[in-house]
Amino acid sequence: MGGFIRRVVERVGIDKVAHFSVSAFLTLGIAYFFPVWVAVVIVTTVGFGKEYIDYKNGGKFDWKDIQADMLGIITATVIQLLSSII
Repeated sequence: MGGFIRRVVERVGIDKVAHFSVSAFLTLGIAYFFPVWVAVVIVTTVGFGKEYIDYKNGGKFDWKDIQADMLGIITATVIQLLSSII
């Protein structure tokens, strides 16, 4: 398994893995206390807000970071929905 993770990090970069992971964990954590749709809205807003702050501070608005965030949110949402029916 370590080889697989290393190859993913080498291919997409640690930043994208971090965006995916943080978004997934935040979505699952918030969905524990609130409906999953609330978690999706909150984490999506946080992701866009982070990119907007980067842009306003002289960086770039990175759409690939948003894509990684969305993949994390989708993955966590599927996990949450499947766990509620099992």
